[in-house]
Amino acid sequence: MGALAGTPGLSRWGTAGCGLAFGILTALSLPPGGIWPAALLAIMPLVVAAGRSGARPGRAALWVGAGTMPLWLFEQAWLVNVS
Repeated sequence: MGALAGTPGLSRWGTAGCGLAFGILTALSLPPGGIWPAALLAIMPLVVAAGRSGARPGRAALWVGAGTMPLWLFEQAWLVNVS
């Protein structure tokens, strides 16, 4: 049972969406965007995904990881440009 007893688990697209929301908020806080307060809010989608992971937290972690892939690609492209 998840950390939030009585709440339904997120679907795989819901957890991937949480990862994508984390990635977008984190990307906005980096220098090209420069909206640093977004970094303070970026952890919230991960907390939601972890709290509603249901009986399969490992699978939820994989889908969150898949959702954060655009952030990783953005960071790599940014590092190439500044290096």
